[in-house]
Amino acid sequence: MQRLSPVLELPNKKYFLLLIGCSFKTSSIEYREKLAMLLNRAEIRKQLNSIFHSKESTFISTCNRCELVLVTDNPDRSFHDFISFLDLNHLPINGIYRYQDFEVIKHLLLVSCGLDSAALFEEQIQEQLRRINIQERVINNSRAILSQLFDFCYNAAKRIRKSVNLPNGVSLALASVEYLHKLGYKPKKVLLIGSGKMIQLFLKHFDLKNVETLFIYTRRDNLPKVFSKLQRVSPDLLPTVANVCDLIISSTNNEGYIITKNMLQDSDKIIIDLGFPRNIDPEIRSMGRVKLIDLDELARFSDHDLSGFKYIIEQIDSEAKRFYNNLYTAKLNKIIPSIYIWAEEIRKYELGRALKELKSENIEDILEAMSKSIVNKLLSPINKFAKEDPANIEILYDIFKENLELYEE
Repeated sequence: MQRLSPVLELPNKKYFLLLIGCSFKTSSIEYREKLAMLLNRAEIRKQLNSIFHSKESTFISTCNRCELVLVTDNPDRSFHDFISFLDLNHLPINGIYRYQDFEVIKHLLLVSCGLDSAALFEEQIQEQLRRINIQERVINNSRAILSQLFDFCYNAAKRIRKSVNLPNGVSLALASVEYLHKLGYKPKKVLLIGSGKMIQLFLKHFDLKNVETLFIYTRRDNLPKVFSKLQRVSPDLLPTVANVCDLIISSTNNEGYIITKNMLQDSDKIIIDLGFPRNIDPEIRSMGRVKLIDLDELARFSDHDLSGFKYIIEQIDSEAKRFYNNLYTAKLNKIIPSIYIWAEEIRKYELGRALKELKSENIEDILEAMSKSIVNKLLSPINKFAKEDPANIEILYDIFKENLELYEE
């Protein structure tokens, strides 16, 4: 039978935000490396939504954390898929946490503001999250919902940092400089491995007045001007230079160890590995006179107490709630869009009927009948809801009170 007028059809599904992952607070760097290696494989990245039964996905992999953010209609099933994925790849679930809906937004905003970083208040994470989501958009994993979420986190973090005057220039490079300063360590010969942002920040903050020779080892052909006065090291001379230096700082995206145990003699030196994955062979720790510091050990040196920053947490909470309410109404829950579609169908239906009648001369009667019909159709579900239970009258009153007051004379 042909439908005579549009009927309100509410969707059966709504979507949930789900975040599953681990960080430097809950897992070792070795564990995070293994998880990142698995989920960053090209064939896995392209199938994230299929593997975890999600509509959208973004995988966050930084030196501090590995987190999978999903939009799913069944968060329990997606979480079970993730646990099964770990089990299939022989990874334990210890240290894995789970956030849902509002808590996902609040957590990501905390992360974006640098409040969940190894170096408290670090700024680099803000841009890292932005770049990660852009990459996920390119391969079509992240679309309308997660793109909006990550854009919000980036812009809200900038707004919050400015409004509460969070410290600028904080990074793991600065944390490593502060660590050396606390030790009172004054090296004579320093080797820098890598030429990226982290190494540049270290060079910016480190006091060079006691340094006699500064070396750099990098695969980059054209070095930034900041490195122009450094002595460049070739691959064949790397073991020799590494042995004569009493401080080595490494930060590259290299897969595999750049400095291994068999390259070094057991002499007094400090090596700080800022790479993820790690650039320095952890077996070096078995050498008696070499002190190796990786990201996890550097994090233990840093302060992560947020008790004195409740005003920032409150602002983050407020921003996250506002965004979640808007996101839930517009994207996660399809009821409101369905109501708008239904109302638009009624408008078109009644307009079509009216246009057929416009051949007659009584336009006023036609418009009167059309407007009454639209009102009756729009109010019919509300009237039905009110009659189902007297308590529903109070619900309707609360919903419409603000709008009704607009028309009071």
